[in-house]
Amino acid sequence: MAWPNKKRAPEDYFIPLFHPTTQKACPVPQRGWRFPTATMKELLDKGEIIFGDDESVQPQRKYLLKNNLSENIPSILFYGGSDDDLLRKLELEFENPKPVEFTKGLVNAFTSANSNDIVLDFFAGSGTTAHAVIEANNDDRGNRKFVCIQLPEPLDEKSEMFKRGFRSIAELTKNRIKSIVDKCNSESESKLNFENKLSIGLRCFNLSESNFKIWRGDIIENESDLVAQMNIFTKVQKESSKSENILWELMIKGGLSLSEKPLKVLSENGDILYVLQNGQIAYCLDAFNETVQLEILKLKPKISIFLDDLFNRDDCSKTNTQLKFQDNQIEFKTI
Repeated sequence: MAWPNKKRAPEDYFIPLFHPTTQKACPVPQRGWRFPTATMKELLDKGEIIFGDDESVQPQRKYLLKNNLSENIPSILFYGGSDDDLLRKLELEFENPKPVEFTKGLVNAFTSANSNDIVLDFFAGSGTTAHAVIEANNDDRGNRKFVCIQLPEPLDEKSEMFKRGFRSIAELTKNRIKSIVDKCNSESESKLNFENKLSIGLRCFNLSESNFKIWRGDIIENESDLVAQMNIFTKVQKESSKSENILWELMIKGGLSLSEKPLKVLSENGDILYVLQNGQIAYCLDAFNETVQLEILKLKPKISIFLDDLFNRDDCSKTNTQLKFQDNQIEFKTI
């Protein structure tokens, strides 16, 4: 119950406690109490201060077992094992990989099974973090997620992994995580009890430039420069951009999760709509016509998002579509 550092506490922390029987002042710690007078009174009222036989004994704090059933993680963790045998079975080789069991201990210390915690590893390396999260979920049927990031650092051309066809650490990371995911899903499918089935999904993304053109206001010096920039922006997306890549960029910029599940909806003409969040958002990125419009109206999403050039610079068609959607309580947005 003593003041925790060597600096002298404020005067309010030196008010003595009086023994409940003798009514005499008890000793105060040399640096003062840990808590101010108001907090000490609360502890007294709750019966969480223990007095000695008389006033000569310094009072102590009572700790209730129900509030201390779990042990805090210590400041030093000892672990003497390695994952050499595990990686050998996966037919992979890494320099100084972190052990899965040790990492799983950290995951369990800072997350819980009944949460949707996301464990982020900016230096994924051997993919141990992802493996540890999967193992933790297997142990307690948890729903933790992981995001692992790794630069494509080139492998030493003399290394065994390079000779086997791998060219970067990122390739090794992805291969290790995919192997663990496939193994866990295979074992889960073999279980007779369907309720115990734990299906794990994995997505891999490469960081790249935006799918959209960037307005270069810094190079506009005269009217012809402005006209040239405006002509470039008759389409905001780059010519080489694929609609699926555009979708993910818009999703990320819109704050949606990387674990979101886009659903492809095909119209009668084969045109694609991407539907997310249980039909709440519809992305139209390939083509827009009356058939697609009817499909969206049938789905009744809260928000519909279009590429602006799908309307072929026809402001009348765009306005009519917006009004039609508003009549059906669908928010209309264009990019």
